Amino acid sequence: MMPSRATMMAGLAAWLAFAPAARGAEIPGEIREACIRNVVRVEVGTSRGTITGSGTLIGARGFILTNFHVVGHTSYRTGFPGSFHSDEFRIALTRDEHEAVVDQYLAEVVRGSVELDLALLRIVRPLAEGEEMPESFPVMEQAVEPSLGTAVWALGFPDGLRTINLTAGQVAGFEKNSAGEVSWFRTDTEFNPGNSGGALVDAQCRLVAVPTAISSSVEPIEFARPASRIPAEWLVAMDSPDVEAQPAEGIPPLTAVTEFVDRYSGDSAGAGGGVRYYAVPRDRPGVLTVSPRLSCGLIGSGGQVIRRGDGQIMVTNSDPPQTLLAVFIPRSSAGEVPEVRVGYRPMTVKPGVEVEGAAYIDGRVDGGDCSLWVALGAEGDDLAALRSRLAYGEITEAEFRAALSALVPVKDDGTFRLPLLPGPHRLGIIGPSGIDERAIDVAGDATSLGDFPAPDVCGTDD
Repeated sequence: MMPSRATMMAGLAAWLAFAPAARGAEIPGEIREACIRNVVRVEVGTSRGTITGSGTLIGARGFILTNFHVVGHTSYRTGFPGSFHSDEFRIALTRDEHEAVVDQYLAEVVRGSVELDLALLRIVRPLAEGEEMPESFPVMEQAVEPSLGTAVWALGFPDGLRTINLTAGQVAGFEKNSAGEVSWFRTDTEFNPGNSGGALVDAQCRLVAVPTAISSSVEPIEFARPASRIPAEWLVAMDSPDVEAQPAEGIPPLTAVTEFVDRYSGDSAGAGGGVRYYAVPRDRPGVLTVSPRLSCGLIGSGGQVIRRGDGQIMVTNSDPPQTLLAVFIPRSSAGEVPEVRVGYRPMTVKPGVEVEGAAYIDGRVDGGDCSLWVALGAEGDDLAALRSRLAYGEITEAEFRAALSALVPVKDDGTFRLPLLPGPHRLGIIGPSGIDERAIDVAGDATSLGDFPAPDVCGTDD
């Protein structure tokens, strides 16, 4: 039986109420005019030629959000990841949608994340001599998290053009990292080279995301970094009266003390995957291990591949001091990425520095087929929590050492030597995957802590 006309009309009305906006939908004129004044063109000259991109004004004092690959290297294929193209970048502000923009200001990078492919620039001075800086710049507000089908528009300067470009589409999907956070928005909004770093906005001209990448396939898929992933520290720094430029973030430093557990590996992986970088310790030679067993490579200071491996790779004395480990992070057809664990084991462990005339106490670990360290803390210290913070990159190795009374390596024969510190302490034996800790009470005339059983810290955490 055919449905009645009233039933069909009611169904059509319901569908229209929930259907996404059409691709041809427009941003209202007044909103569009204000919107384009928040988008800037970024240009820099390099040894390989001129690089252009886009950016969005997000701070009244001239702070611009863009992609890191617009201002620096995110891939070893173009240079050393984490390095910048220049100290200064030329900025052109948009005044009118019909007019070609002209470079007016110079900006510097104050924050950058290779992992997120985001950078924060600050306009520092006008290009023209004698011209003054404005009291404030336009600011684009941040949108709430969009839902599937939300209408969006991309604004930027593709292919080096000097007139602003606008394309329309919708949010087509989401990708998450291994921590379960949304790392990418997929969209059918057309991106082109030069759109990178611009603005993906909603109908109210609020910043939804940053156009970042295009996946090569039969039908290209555009990826945008959610505006919600702007690091909180960057937003705090924008309110500070004096913002000092900092080195690029997003390349976790590895340590010989314990393996690094990467909960955010999916941030650098698009539809098919991506490359994640880690800073290699300078204790050489040594062996890098990656779990699960993934393709990896050692990257030199010029961006060249020194050697490749599959789950394991050797670091030699002749490798440059500034060396990175590159790991290919796969993304499954279900959109999942693995939690990656990276360890580093020096082939020869340097003994701790001993001071002549100082008192020491010896101990021995009975067994253990991995690189072990002994940590000494105060009686009430939670060494397991401290080690966990190091493993997840929440603190640096220097901060880890500063929180302890002592940290020494276990030698190949199982022995170790600690400074003699009488009284109650927490002692922890640290391996790549965990820590075995206990309470000890050291007498003032003690010379030995005795033998400790082999700890279960050489495997992989559950």
